Amino acid sequence: MKLHAGACLLAALAGCGLPGDGIECPHAPELLWSDLNDQASYPAVGLTRDRNCTVFLIAPTLAVTAAHCVDPDRSAHGAYFRNPVSGAWRLYAGRMIPHPNYGAEAYFEEGVSFRAATADIAVIKLDQPVDDVQPAELGTTGDQPGVCAPVVVVGYAPSLSLAEQVEQSMATAVVWVSPKVFRIRGSSRPGDSGGPVFSLSNGRAQVIGLVESRPVMGSTSYSTYCANLLSPEPGYHDWILSQ
Repeated sequence: MKLHAGACLLAALAGCGLPGDGIECPHAPELLWSDLNDQASYPAVGLTRDRNCTVFLIAPTLAVTAAHCVDPDRSAHGAYFRNPVSGAWRLYAGRMIPHPNYGAEAYFEEGVSFRAATADIAVIKLDQPVDDVQPAELGTTGDQPGVCAPVVVVGYAPSLSLAEQVEQSMATAVVWVSPKVFRIRGSSRPGDSGGPVFSLSNGRAQVIGLVESRPVMGSTSYSTYCANLLSPEPGYHDWILSQ
C-alpha cells in the first residue's frame, strides 16, 4: 500500500486537519481489526498474484484491486482465491488493466488543500472462471455512503506463504465523502490496498468502495482513503463492468 507523500502539505503547514477530521459518529464501532477464522466469511476476497495487495471478485472472470498494485514490469498477473470449503488457494492467471485516469489529484475542501489518489482502480480479467466462489455484490451507481455510515473493510496482510494468510476485517464508519473518494475512520494496513469496503445496510453486504491509501500527512486522526465506486460523476462502477 502506498503513501501519497505529498498529500496535505498546505494543511500541515497551517496546522489544520483534513475534511472529516473530528467527525463524531456516536454509533460507530471500535476500530479493531479482527482475524476471520471462518475461511468462508468473505470468499470473494483474495490476493494479487505477488500477494502484496488484496483483490475481490465481482464476476467469475473479473476481479478488482487498486491500480497502484499493478506492476507494469511484470509480464504475468492474476489473483489467488480460496476454496470456501477446503480452504485451498488457487492461482488464476489473468491480465491487469489499470483505470486510464489513475494518478494524483489536488483537492480543496473545507478550506484545506491536499492531494489524494484518483481512479486508483484496476481490474483483473481472469483466463479461467472462479467457479467455486460466489462473487461479491457491487452496489448500484448513485447509492453512495453518507457520513457516519457503517462499513466493513476486508483485506490480507503480507505474508511469507499462502498457508500463513489470514483474512482480516475492520468495522468502521465513513467520515467524509466526495465524488471520487471517501474517508473512513481507522488506518488500513500493508496489504489491504485494493480490498473492498462493504456496506451492510438492508442486511446485504454490497461493495461501495475500494481501499486506496493510508493516512496522509496533515491529518489529525487515523483514516484511510477509498475510491468512491458508486459515485456517478467519475463513472468507476460503469468502467469496471465494461471491462
